[in-house]
Amino acid sequence: MGKIKVRAWHKIQQKMYSAEELGEDQMTIMPDGRGMANISGRDTRLSQVDNGRIMIPLLYINHKDKDNKEIYEGDIVNLWGGTFAQGFWEYNSIIRIEITGACLTALEEAENIVIMGNIYENPELMEVIRRCL
Repeated sequence: MGKIKVRAWHKIQQKMYSAEELGEDQMTIMPDGRGMANISGRDTRLSQVDNGRIMIPLLYINHKDKDNKEIYEGDIVNLWGGTFAQGFWEYNSIIRIEITGACLTALEEAENIVIMGNIYENPELMEVIRRCL
């Protein structure tokens, strides 16, 4: 079991908040993993809960790319030197990271993972993925 870390995409502001920024604002992931809560230190009744309507929590998947950058759910990565389980995709495949056995197997086998962006800040990359698949 690795480090549990979360970043979040703010739908209205169209901004990605890092785990560190969320910590400074006393934001935490809800126990069911579907939303965020802003915890008030004075009184828990003052805490605010968002069930994914405004902020989408994205879990760190305990892998880093070749530049030592953390990979989160929703990241789009380029895999160099790996195979994609259940289909043996071409080397140099581009995939969207999801918490699935097949994707994690591909990450563990890959030698040079490069984060290209994510589905929220770089939606144009999804078209690249569609063409590659």
